[in-house]
Amino acid sequence: MTHRDENLNPSLAGQFVGNYQVLRLIGSGAFGDVYFGRHPGIDKAVAIKVLDAEMAQNQEIVQRFNAEARAVNLINHPNIVQVFDFGQLPDGRHYIVMEFLNGKDLTELIDEKAPFPIREALSLVHQIALGLEAAHKRGVIHRDLKPDNIIVVPDEEGNLTVKILDFGIAKLADAAQGGRGGVHKTSAGVILGTPLYMSPEQASGSQDEIGPASDVYALGVILYRMISGRFPIDGESPREVLFKQVTEPPKPLAKVTRGLSPRICEVVHRALEKSPKKRYQSAMAFYQDFEAAAKLLDPDLVAALLQTAELAKSSSTMESMPPTMTYIPPREKSGGIGFWLVLLLLFAAAGVALWLIWDRARQLLSPATAPEPPPAAVVEPPPAEPPVPPGQTAPAPKPKHHKIMVESKSGVGDVDVYVDGKLAHPGLKTPFTLRVPTGASVRLVARRAGFQDQAEQWVADSDMEITLVWNRK
Repeated sequence: MTHRDENLNPSLAGQFVGNYQVLRLIGSGAFGDVYFGRHPGIDKAVAIKVLDAEMAQNQEIVQRFNAEARAVNLINHPNIVQVFDFGQLPDGRHYIVMEFLNGKDLTELIDEKAPFPIREALSLVHQIALGLEAAHKRGVIHRDLKPDNIIVVPDEEGNLTVKILDFGIAKLADAAQGGRGGVHKTSAGVILGTPLYMSPEQASGSQDEIGPASDVYALGVILYRMISGRFPIDGESPREVLFKQVTEPPKPLAKVTRGLSPRICEVVHRALEKSPKKRYQSAMAFYQDFEAAAKLLDPDLVAALLQTAELAKSSSTMESMPPTMTYIPPREKSGGIGFWLVLLLLFAAAGVALWLIWDRARQLLSPATAPEPPPAAVVEPPPAEPPVPPGQTAPAPKPKHHKIMVESKSGVGDVDVYVDGKLAHPGLKTPFTLRVPTGASVRLVARRAGFQDQAEQWVADSDMEITLVWNRK
């Protein structure tokens, strides 16, 4: 929490701001404080953002602060945070009263869950695109769209609602102001925004090129990060990132994460084109192509079908595998062969999987009738087994192998696996499975750059699950 001069910024707890009673401070930042408040008459919860007193001396910052309230009020969309009031306190500080959002910002969700399943990414991106489309139709360009400015609010049934906020550096087109010009004009060459999500035209200070396609670029970065857990462009410093945004192409999505169709990668990379004219010209056009690509080759469904086929295959061949430690890689789908060949192979895999499921279900659901006696045949008697001593039972046969199933709590991670002190499997992507001969004593070490090593000593007398919890050094 940022500490500031309490004489210039006295606490508002217990006071009224308009018709809303301030109850407590819930956050502080570089530009001011945020309070939780409530309308006592109708019991409506609100968040009250108060600009720092020293910032109130800067007319440009005050204009941006007030522009946020005007822009949000102008849009009036369910995926944009609502603003109920704004004004100035008796001591000169400016404030905005907006709806209180009891949820998580998208940054927290990405850190917890990335890479997202495609279906979940579709739902969230759809709502973000709807909010942006409504803003763009009103002539409002966000210019600082990022996961920190997107709140995801769950309802009682678990449904998620997206709310876009922080239009503090929004650009209002002349049309939105009836031809009178924007509320805030940025000087030529001034760069506003967050470098990691900033479009090339913003990074280069080309203010005249900023438009809806600039927000589409930021949404492309957000989607890229949601489905891969990484940034398309990054660097050691903000200056380096800004330079790369203008000059360097994004990392190919197909190489950053596995299992995506070529069409999905094409859609995301079109949103990340350097030239705004080559990008999608609207957020909804971007979303619609992404939705169509996901329906064309649904990776979640394909993964489930392939997993079923792999499990059926492994159950019939496991006993014939040699007794050595073997890495079973996660499912991968190549993006380098022709689309129709990929589709043909997927249909074949799906057919095999569905046939296996149907055959198993037929066996389980068939009525339990007595089988007909087989025709008489001369059968060699089985070889006699050694007698079991009185009072003892025959031991159950031991499996030849046991499995170690390894996953990361964060959901992703390229892990170097050392077995008994030697690098056995470099760069494995979690989750993965190792097979070990029964009775073998194994010491596993999982290593990931920038994090503390994790070690596990294990005697292979049963299957085991390991969840890696990465702590930074």
